[in-house]
Amino acid sequence: MADQTESEAIGFSDNRMVQQAVRFRSPAPAPAPAQTPVLRGPPPLLRPPPPPFGMMRGPPPRPPFRTPPL
Repeated sequence: MADQTESEAIGFSDNRMVQQAVRFRSPAPAPAPAQTPVLRGPPPLLRPPPPPFGMMRGPPPRPPFRTPPL
């Protein structure tokens, strides 16, 4: 143990420092894309858009209520 220097005893050898210098000289990896939240159905309090006019089915909507003519 007397022939080891203080840095080698701690674990920082010259070989390790050279390997780290080579490793970290490369460009940093690209950041991970931001994850989008999973959408489960429409947002609250919003009705879905109506279907296109050509896809309308069923009877026409009832007219608004009004008093019968006299």
